[in-house]
Amino acid sequence: MNNNSEKAQFWRRFLAGLIDFILLFALFLLFFYLFLILTNWAKIKFYLWIITVFFLTFTYRIFMVSFSLQTLGQFLTNTKIYFLRENLNFKAKILVLLKKEIFLSLNWILTIFITSLLVDLSFGLNFNFFENFISQSQKLNLFQQISLSFPALLAKVNFFFLIINNLSIFSRHKTTIIDRYSNTEIHLKKSGLANNFLNAIPANFIPVDWKGN
Repeated sequence: MNNNSEKAQFWRRFLAGLIDFILLFALFLLFFYLFLILTNWAKIKFYLWIITVFFLTFTYRIFMVSFSLQTLGQFLTNTKIYFLRENLNFKAKILVLLKKEIFLSLNWILTIFITSLLVDLSFGLNFNFFENFISQSQKLNLFQQISLSFPALLAKVNFFFLIINNLSIFSRHKTTIIDRYSNTEIHLKKSGLANNFLNAIPANFIPVDWKGN
């Protein structure tokens, strides 16, 4: 890790996360349109869309970052992820990033998957799900009530933890809970060209005695 680099502040990290969220959400909507709106509805295609969402998130947030050390949002905000453990190989970086993202993005995908399964078992997933749900909302059985309450509880817990994690950057360490858990930090990406150039040419003044002929 570059000890001379500066840790990224809250607003810079928030902006990077917002850019990444907008990009991924747009991709999710695009594939939802391609799989379920543009063609005929099928339950298997809905679950295929969830699998696609997982692989898109894994590729963007984990696989790509293991090579470039930054997402598009971090690139635009001039930030970069640093691993506190040095000399990690590719597999080790994947495991560290997976450990980091399992509480940031993958848990939301898991919540969507669990919600879909419970809703499918309780109401049945179809194109007119919302219309059927409204018509049955006054006479829900116990399992249907649980199938709606449990995903709502998961979403509240995830959202609460997300807020606590983001606010924890204001601690004296200037890192979040997930940063400390995964042994990573987000730093400003600085070019060391100027410093290296200055260090390569030390100031070595030698007095010169000029004598006229």
